[in-house]
Amino acid sequence: DVARGAERQSAPRSFQLDLGVDQTGARTLSATGGALLPTDGGSWVLRAGAGHQGGDGVVLPGDAVRQEGLDPSLLTGDGDVRLNTDSRRYDGFPRLGTDPRKAFG
Repeated sequence: DVARGAERQSAPRSFQLDLGVDQTGARTLSATGGALLPTDGGSWVLRAGAGHQGGDGVVLPGDAVRQEGLDPSLLTGDGDVRLNTDSRRYDGFPRLGTDPRKAFG
C-alpha cells in the first residue's frame, strides 16, 4: 500500500476473506475491506481488517514422551501436544491514506 507516482491510485479490494489450517489443526481467519473515496482534489483510501489465529499447541517430537528419565505428564496431557503451548491471537487495523499533493490542492 505504500507507493508514489503520477498515476491515479487504484481502488483496494472491497472485501477479502482468507481462511487457513495447518497439519496440526491450527487455524487462521482474516477479513479485510476497503474503499476509494474520491474528492475534488484527489482521493482518500480507506481500509480496515481483522484477524484471528489459534492453535491447540506445539506438537511434541515423536520420541519425546518415551525418553528414559522423562515424566510424560510434565510434557503433555494427551501424548501429542506440549503442555501450555496453545495460543489465541486477535488483531485488527484501520487505515486512512491519501496523496497529499493531490488531496489538498
